[in-house]
Amino acid sequence: MANKDEALGWDSQIEDVPKEEFQQLENGDYEFVVSSLEQDKWKPDVKFVGGFPYARLKLAIMVNGEQVSTVTTNLTLSVKNQWRIREFFASIGMPVESGKAFAPKWNKVEGRKGMVTLEKDNFKGRNGDEIKSNKVKKFLEPKTKVDATDIPDDDDMDF
Repeated sequence: MANKDEALGWDSQIEDVPKEEFQQLENGDYEFVVSSLEQDKWKPDVKFVGGFPYARLKLAIMVNGEQVSTVTTNLTLSVKNQWRIREFFASIGMPVESGKAFAPKWNKVEGRKGMVTLEKDNFKGRNGDEIKSNKVKKFLEPKTKVDATDIPDDDDMDF
Protein backbone atom coordinates (compact mmCIF):
# COMPACT_ATOMS: atom_id res chain seq x y z
CA MET A 1 0.00 0.00 0.00
CA ALA A 2 1.23 3.50 -0.79
CA ASN A 3 2.08 6.16 1.79
CA LYS A 4 -1.24 7.73 2.90
CA ASP A 5 0.16 11.24 2.26
CA GLU A 6 1.23 10.36 -1.29
CA ALA A 7 -0.62 12.00 -4.17
CA LEU A 8 -2.55 9.87 -6.65
CA GLY A 9 -2.36 10.39 -10.39
CA TRP A 10 -5.36 10.78 -12.69
CA ASP A 11 -4.76 7.25 -13.97
CA SER A 12 -4.14 5.68 -10.52
CA GLN A 13 -6.07 2.66 -9.28
CA ILE A 14 -8.32 3.61 -6.36
CA GLU A 15 -7.98 1.09 -3.54
CA ASP A 16 -10.68 0.10 -1.08
CA VAL A 17 -9.23 1.51 2.13
CA PRO A 18 -11.08 2.22 5.37
CA LYS A 19 -11.91 5.83 6.16
CA GLU A 20 -9.79 7.21 8.97
CA GLU A 21 -11.97 8.29 11.86
CA PHE A 22 -11.27 11.65 13.45
CA GLN A 23 -9.95 11.44 17.00
CA GLN A 24 -10.86 14.48 19.07
CA LEU A 25 -8.01 15.39 21.40
CA GLU A 26 -8.48 16.32 25.04
CA ASN A 27 -8.14 19.97 26.04
CA GLY A 28 -4.48 20.72 26.73
CA ASP A 29 -1.09 21.84 25.46
CA TYR A 30 0.40 20.12 22.41
CA GLU A 31 3.48 20.41 20.23
CA PHE A 32 2.77 21.29 16.61
CA VAL A 33 4.55 21.55 13.29
CA VAL A 34 3.23 23.95 10.67
CA SER A 35 2.48 21.60 7.76
CA SER A 36 1.13 24.28 5.42
CA LEU A 37 0.18 27.92 5.11
CA GLU A 38 -2.26 29.09 2.46
CA GLN A 39 -2.78 32.79 1.86
CA ASP A 40 -6.35 33.72 0.94
CA LYS A 41 -8.93 36.48 1.26
CA TRP A 42 -12.31 36.28 2.99
CA LYS A 43 -15.30 36.61 0.68
CA PRO A 44 -16.73 40.15 0.72
CA ASP A 45 -19.96 39.04 2.41
CA VAL A 46 -18.27 37.50 5.48
CA LYS A 47 -19.38 39.44 8.55
CA PHE A 48 -16.75 41.81 10.03
CA VAL A 49 -13.80 40.56 7.94
CA GLY A 50 -15.21 40.53 4.39
CA GLY A 51 -12.39 41.12 1.91
CA PHE A 52 -9.62 40.87 4.54
CA PRO A 53 -6.60 38.66 3.78
CA TYR A 54 -5.95 35.68 6.03
CA ALA A 55 -3.51 32.82 6.51
CA ARG A 56 -4.99 29.31 6.73
CA LEU A 57 -2.57 27.28 8.83
CA LYS A 58 -2.58 23.51 8.99
CA LEU A 59 -0.90 22.34 12.17
CA ALA A 60 0.31 18.76 12.57
CA ILE A 61 -0.35 17.99 16.23
CA MET A 62 2.37 15.84 17.75
CA VAL A 63 2.43 13.55 20.79
CA ASN A 64 5.69 11.77 21.66
CA GLY A 65 7.10 12.68 18.23
CA GLU A 66 4.16 11.14 16.33
CA GLN A 67 1.50 13.07 14.44
CA VAL A 68 -1.87 12.35 16.04
CA SER A 69 -4.08 14.96 14.37
CA THR A 70 -4.24 17.99 12.11
CA VAL A 71 -5.84 21.23 13.22
CA THR A 72 -6.65 24.03 10.80
CA THR A 73 -6.80 27.60 12.06
CA ASN A 74 -7.07 30.98 10.35
CA LEU A 75 -5.16 34.16 11.13
CA THR A 76 -7.04 37.16 9.76
CA LEU A 77 -4.79 40.08 8.90
CA SER A 78 -6.57 42.88 10.70
CA VAL A 79 -5.67 45.54 13.23
CA LYS A 80 -7.92 43.84 15.78
CA ASN A 81 -6.17 40.49 15.29
CA GLN A 82 -2.54 41.65 15.54
CA TRP A 83 -2.25 40.13 19.02
CA ARG A 84 -3.03 36.67 17.62
CA ILE A 85 -0.52 37.03 14.77
CA ARG A 86 2.17 38.11 17.28
CA GLU A 87 1.23 35.16 19.52
CA PHE A 88 1.63 32.71 16.61
CA PHE A 89 5.00 34.04 15.48
CA ALA A 90 6.33 34.10 19.05
CA SER A 91 5.23 30.47 19.46
CA ILE A 92 7.34 29.34 16.49
CA GLY A 93 10.41 31.16 17.77
CA MET A 94 10.36 34.43 15.86
CA PRO A 95 11.71 37.17 18.11
CA VAL A 96 8.65 39.27 18.94
CA GLU A 97 9.44 41.99 21.46
CA SER A 98 6.74 43.61 23.54
CA GLY A 99 6.02 47.16 22.43
CA LYS A 100 7.91 46.82 19.14
CA ALA A 101 6.56 46.25 15.65
CA PHE A 102 7.92 43.40 13.52
CA ALA A 103 7.53 42.18 9.96
CA PRO A 104 6.27 38.57 9.92
CA LYS A 105 8.11 36.21 7.59
CA TRP A 106 5.08 34.30 6.30
CA ASN A 107 7.18 32.41 3.74
CA LYS A 108 9.29 30.86 6.54
CA VAL A 109 6.61 29.29 8.76
CA GLU A 110 6.15 25.88 7.10
CA GLY A 111 8.06 23.23 9.03
CA ARG A 112 8.43 25.42 12.14
CA LYS A 113 7.59 23.88 15.53
CA GLY A 114 5.74 25.39 18.45
CA MET A 115 3.34 24.75 21.29
CA VAL A 116 -0.39 25.37 21.30
CA THR A 117 -3.30 25.03 23.71
CA LEU A 118 -6.16 23.14 22.07
CA GLU A 119 -9.74 22.86 23.20
CA LYS A 120 -12.59 20.65 22.09
CA ASP A 121 -15.05 22.24 19.68
CA ASN A 122 -18.44 20.59 19.20
CA PHE A 123 -21.03 22.16 16.92
CA LYS A 124 -23.86 21.34 14.52
CA GLY A 125 -22.99 21.22 10.84
CA ARG A 126 -25.13 22.61 8.03
CA ASN A 127 -27.00 19.32 7.75
CA GLY A 128 -27.64 19.15 11.51
CA ASP A 129 -25.02 16.50 12.26
CA GLU A 130 -22.88 17.02 15.35
CA ILE A 131 -19.30 17.78 14.41
CA LYS A 132 -16.38 17.26 16.77
CA SER A 133 -13.09 19.02 16.25
CA ASN A 134 -10.31 20.77 18.09
CA LYS A 135 -9.56 24.46 17.86
CA VAL A 136 -6.62 26.61 18.83
CA LYS A 137 -7.27 28.43 22.09
CA LYS A 138 -3.79 29.96 22.42
CA PHE A 139 -0.35 29.80 20.84
CA LEU A 140 2.28 29.39 23.58
CA GLU A 141 5.67 31.08 23.76
CA PRO A 142 8.70 28.79 23.76
CA LYS A 143 9.95 27.83 27.22
CA THR A 144 13.42 29.17 26.41
CA LYS A 145 13.61 32.84 25.45
CA VAL A 146 15.90 34.09 22.71
CA ASP A 147 18.41 36.65 24.03
CA ALA A 148 18.10 39.85 21.99
CA THR A 149 21.90 39.90 21.54
CA ASP A 150 21.69 36.47 19.89
CA ILE A 151 19.19 37.57 17.25
CA PRO A 152 20.90 37.67 13.84
CA ASP A 153 20.42 40.49 11.36
CA ASP A 154 17.37 40.17 9.16
CA ASP A 155 19.44 38.88 6.23
CA ASP A 156 21.04 36.17 8.38
CA MET A 157 17.84 34.87 9.98
CA ASP A 158 16.56 31.45 9.05
CA PHE A 159 13.17 33.04 9.37
